[in-house]
Amino acid sequence: MIAGGSSAGTPPRRALAGYLAVRRSLGYKLDRPEKLLAQFIGYLEDAGAATVTTDHALAWATLPGGDANWYAYRLAVARGFAIYLHTIDPSAEVRSRK
Repeated sequence: MIAGGSSAGTPPRRALAGYLAVRRSLGYKLDRPEKLLAQFIGYLEDAGAATVTTDHALAWATLPGGDANWYAYRLAVARGFAIYLHTIDPSAEVRSRK
């Protein structure tokens, strides 16, 4: 079990509580990112993905209903979580900032 997480769900779902706890301990509020990450993890689960991939992150971030700024924000939220997840799940992909 991952610290701060539960034993149920996919690896990303179990890691979410730990990620939020670490970020909040650093002073971040994360109200909107928490909601977005829950949606992202739901998207991954619906797609049958066991972890974060760059293709899934990009597809989720650019779902219809937003503009370029919204897509960039969603992708940044997913990337921050992917960086954390990669430390405990090496198969989680992290897109470079090129």
